[in-house]
Amino acid sequence: MTDHRPTPYVYGLDLVRFLCTLMVCAFHLTWHNPQMVSTMPFGWIGVQIFFVISGVVIANSAARATPLQFLRSRFLRLYPAAWLAAIVNFGLLLAVPVATFGAVGVWVDPSLKGLAFSLALLGNTFLTSAYWTLPIELAFYALILLSIVGGGARRFVAVARLLVVASLPYVVFLFAATRSAGALGWFDFGYGPKNMLLLRHGIYFATGMYFWLLNSRHRLAGIDWLLLALALAGAGLEIHTRAAQIVSSYAVGAHGPLSIGFLVAGALAIFAACTCAIFVALRHAQAWVPPARLATLVRTLGLVTYPFYLLHEILGGFMLHAGLSRGLPHAAALALAMAAVGVVAWLIARHGEPVLRRAIGNAFGGNKASARAGVKF
Repeated sequence: MTDHRPTPYVYGLDLVRFLCTLMVCAFHLTWHNPQMVSTMPFGWIGVQIFFVISGVVIANSAARATPLQFLRSRFLRLYPAAWLAAIVNFGLLLAVPVATFGAVGVWVDPSLKGLAFSLALLGNTFLTSAYWTLPIELAFYALILLSIVGGGARRFVAVARLLVVASLPYVVFLFAATRSAGALGWFDFGYGPKNMLLLRHGIYFATGMYFWLLNSRHRLAGIDWLLLALALAGAGLEIHTRAAQIVSSYAVGAHGPLSIGFLVAGALAIFAACTCAIFVALRHAQAWVPPARLATLVRTLGLVTYPFYLLHEILGGFMLHAGLSRGLPHAAALALAMAAVGVVAWLIARHGEPVLRRAIGNAFGGNKASARAGVKF
């Protein structure tokens, strides 16, 4: 029987994750501004890469965990940061006119319903659009939890196979329908709760799981190599579909509207580079251990990633608007916004989350869950 051992800490994943967060932030803060639309038009691909990384780290954190240990580690990694970020986000929405965010192209929902769903990480409306990925993550966690209950890491191959077999036909259908401009009806999941079926994004989680399996003393069967190849091919179709669905939402820049071909080529290149980096980082996890100070810095960047992602639209949008309204050049205003998000995200990761985690642990009998049990992105 294959011994599925957890992989040593993979510092390279933190770097890829942080880079993707910066890309997503730059994209959301620039794609509706004609003067900034070309800054990072492919940044949305960071979300798909997040899902690949989740496939890796969640499989790794669950490899030797009991169901209760897995639930506790996931809850303490996901919710404390989300609650703290929601407080910051909602506070800004109460203090700043909604038009401020609309001026920089950031969608917000300052309602109590949006706050409630942003605290629960479930629902069909949130304080801002970035939260749409979190119900998808929760659905993947639930699938992994079922596999732990049903047999542990031995079941991970079956989970990866299921994700590809279920997801690929939907992605092919979606790609074909988008190319033909056909009406999708119920099959158009958009950014809503139907994505929790994992039909659109399952190929990304499966890719990450296969990467982890390949680096945890597991030899893939021929069918799994085929399914991995199909998952990567399906990722290409999904990326093309996403570009086709959002291209008309971009601002028209100085050189006219962006083309689908341009967006697809850039997004595919970034996705290929990052997935290769993920696999190589896994393969060399034991050898590529940085010196202590650098390791601490890299680990901090990884921990900052999640609150940064949750804060970047509202806090970043507010700071971007403030910079632009005071006459800062676009690049300087964007840098100011991202720096401000980084500082607040660091405060949450370094000071807020540990305190809240300890309080929750004490409330439930003093059980401790390490932040190193697995990371969200």
